[in-house]
Amino acid sequence: MPLADRLRKSKAKRPKEVSRREPLWKGPCSTDDNGGITFSLLSRWLVCRHRFYIYAIQGIQPMREFNHRIEYGSMWHVCEEHFARGDELAGRSEGLLSGAM
Repeated sequence: MPLADRLRKSKAKRPKEVSRREPLWKGPCSTDDNGGITFSLLSRWLVCRHRFYIYAIQGIQPMREFNHRIEYGSMWHVCEEHFARGDELAGRSEGLLSGAM
């Protein structure tokens, strides 16, 4: 089955188009939060100029995938915070899980 048919069947949504009048990256001389050159930006540009354009200028980033290690660590720290405060954890798992995500 072609990819287009599978996407239609799964009812995947088309990404929203972003309309910007100015680029996301303000340039190397900007003192704004989105200005300046970092080593990681320079590395991205050296590896692939088109990917750099998509990432830094267009502002499009890949979707974050679920990482069980990160989620387990987040829940662990939430439990440590509650334990340090002396909170009772019995029967409160729903609240802990919603706070970790």
